[in-house]
Amino acid sequence: MRRLLILLALLCCYGRANASITIVHAKQNCTATPCTVTSTTTGDFFQIHTDSSLQPTLANVKLGSQAASAKIGCEWKTGAAASPSWICAWVITSVTGSQTSLTCTSCGTINALAGVELSGIDSTNYLDAFVPCFSAISEVCQGNNAGSTIGSQFIPGWSNEYIFYAGNCSTSATTNTGTGITLTSAFPNGEPNGQGVVTTSSQITIKSNCSGNGGAYLLALKGSGSTQNLVANLAYQDHSSEVTTGSATVTAYAANAGDWLIIHPWCLSSCTISTLTYGTQSATCSAGGGANANAGENYICWIPGVTAAGSATLTFTPGGSPTNFQVDYQDWVISGQNSTSHDTDATPDNCVSSCTEGTTVTTPSITPTTGSLLINAVSTQHHVTGVGGSWGCFAYMNTGTETNSCQTLTTVNQVSWIPQAASGATSANSTILDLNDPYQSLISSFKFSSTASGTVIRHRAWVIQ
Repeated sequence: MRRLLILLALLCCYGRANASITIVHAKQNCTATPCTVTSTTTGDFFQIHTDSSLQPTLANVKLGSQAASAKIGCEWKTGAAASPSWICAWVITSVTGSQTSLTCTSCGTINALAGVELSGIDSTNYLDAFVPCFSAISEVCQGNNAGSTIGSQFIPGWSNEYIFYAGNCSTSATTNTGTGITLTSAFPNGEPNGQGVVTTSSQITIKSNCSGNGGAYLLALKGSGSTQNLVANLAYQDHSSEVTTGSATVTAYAANAGDWLIIHPWCLSSCTISTLTYGTQSATCSAGGGANANAGENYICWIPGVTAAGSATLTFTPGGSPTNFQVDYQDWVISGQNSTSHDTDATPDNCVSSCTEGTTVTTPSITPTTGSLLINAVSTQHHVTGVGGSWGCFAYMNTGTETNSCQTLTTVNQVSWIPQAASGATSANSTILDLNDPYQSLISSFKFSSTASGTVIRHRAWVIQ
């Protein structure tokens, strides 16, 4: 009996239990600086949101007399617009004394300020992810293959997290809708923000009801004692124009230093990679899919950690003698305390003629490390039209001239993904317009490994749609 009691006690106390995240005080509806907040408690964590015409500096964002400890990030594309509005996230990891005001000086016009006092945050490794997005079509940022807005989608990297969402609208918002999260929301000057706590690692979605162009971000802070869920979340994506000479270029955005850029060069009918750079950083590529006079040749390439948040020119210069070429990219935000590396590649499927796939490309198949990020690049002689199975994609919505679907403009190629692969083999699943159209399909996987101590959640496949 004594042995049984000891065993039960060990089982009971094994591992670290989640500490409860408590929202101590929240002031979400400020429209001017200074803004009065409830007196703070020494040692608590404090999160700050700024929405202003000028990008603030760290020293100018203050809780009372205490400057922010860290700038987490800004949504870059709205800030870089002709009529900029910078929406940025800041934190103070440990409040000093009783502070009663929130200020943003030298910030230009203040559209909105918010501050939330928290307890239960891991003050050492507090950041899980900062995931911004932008849309020229709708403020809620991400769209599905039909061009309908679906909101900011996010898979938490830890089992217990505080979530803050903020948007910048060209029109006023009045509601936020949360799926998988209960939000407390405010709309200072019509600018949406919302906060809540999630205690699972299931996907959440947050969507505002404003229309017109704008940006948003989602900030995720880790609770003490959380269980890890290794994952990556998509922030920005875009593509170049299709060109016939010189280089294909596009201004590419990275949400954070350390983000992985997954890059997809395409050419007709074949080429080598002469130059593929993001600013001064050069990409690494898997082998191409081979020459295809009808569908072209694809590559899957990557930059394993950009050196800085912001923007740089993505440049693709092909070797050989292609008649047409294009490049697109996805900016993947890696969850906190998560090391990422290239895992494996499927053998490309390259059908030049007499193809028999019908209207769905279901090859190749890949057996990756369980939980890996999977990337599938597909081109056809005519049009790719969508995804199936566990594969997901977001519509290109960066300009009014883009397709507002998951396919690149003019070439109508497609990149899709599975954020966390199930165990065993996974096959491609892309729908195409023309029966038995010549095509080429590639899959690469990128695996995760924890740099934290403690328990890691076993993965399942997530569908983003």
